[in-house]
Amino acid sequence: MDAKWKSILIIGIVLLLALAGAYYSQPKQHISVEQMSSFNEVVPNSKREITQPSDARTIQRAVRTAKKLPGVVDVADPNYKVTIGENEYYLWLYEGEKVGSMMKVTNTNNLYRLRSSEKLLAIFNTFN
Repeated sequence: MDAKWKSILIIGIVLLLALAGAYYSQPKQHISVEQMSSFNEVVPNSKREITQPSDARTIQRAVRTAKKLPGVVDVADPNYKVTIGENEYYLWLYEGEKVGSMMKVTNTNNLYRLRSSEKLLAIFNTFN
């Protein structure tokens, strides 16, 4: 291997290490979950912080992969409110259901389908 290829290889490795370091040094987003009794009322003392990295990833993935449903919606009161960083979401999750629903607090006209309802309920039920 000549000197040119060795230099390219070393630069590539350094760049990979720098990118990995930047990724892992980024502050993780704060995630909290609250039980809701209505759109405007949180159940007192129900706020829980998500501290397990695997639980945080599951919640973030569920929100990120939610699929927007067509039309404008009119729904019952949500079960949960989830805060991820500066963003807030209402969630409808029910035992025995494989899918749930989600709505952004800042846009209550659109509803999104959550595919990992069972996983989210498993995380949220550890609070009870």
